[in-house]
Amino acid sequence: ATINVRPNPEGSVTVVADLCKGQTATATFNMDFGGPFDLTYQIGSATDVVVPGVSSGYSIDFVPTGNTTVKIKQLVYTDIPLCTSVNVASANVNVNDTLKVNVSAKDCDSVAAGFTFDLTISGGKPGTYLYNSTTSIGSSFTTPAFANGQYDFTVSDSSGCPALIFS
Repeated sequence: ATINVRPNPEGSVTVVADLCKGQTATATFNMDFGGPFDLTYQIGSATDVVVPGVSSGYSIDFVPTGNTTVKIKQLVYTDIPLCTSVNVASANVNVNDTLKVNVSAKDCDSVAAGFTFDLTISGGKPGTYLYNSTTSIGSSFTTPAFANGQYDFTVSDSSGCPALIFS
């Protein structure tokens, strides 16, 4: 008779920590000590998912609707079902709110050489807002004066989510 002796299964789960709203996340499950494994995982408060016979590096894609935790709830050697580990590992996904900017005309002078705009910014990562990728601004900002003409300016933040471009 053959007897397999192994330590209790161990593993980890990795995800990209910061995403933009609507982006797809990939959770990768890495297990130690060979396999295959029967994996039970949970995303957020959803129902547990059981996947039999997986190897280290198994991954899934999902679209989180908000900040979410991915958990390895149970890990079992497929060929030794008595070797079980529970609540093995977890990883968090932070979903950044969409950057929102309200733009309103503030002032212009009589020779049309000094148009300014008020920006009211919300969402994204507050405290990291940028005007034209260089000027750090707060949640309220008045643009420098624009002379007559057509201009583009951007508002972004450190989330890595798309900047808003205004023309």
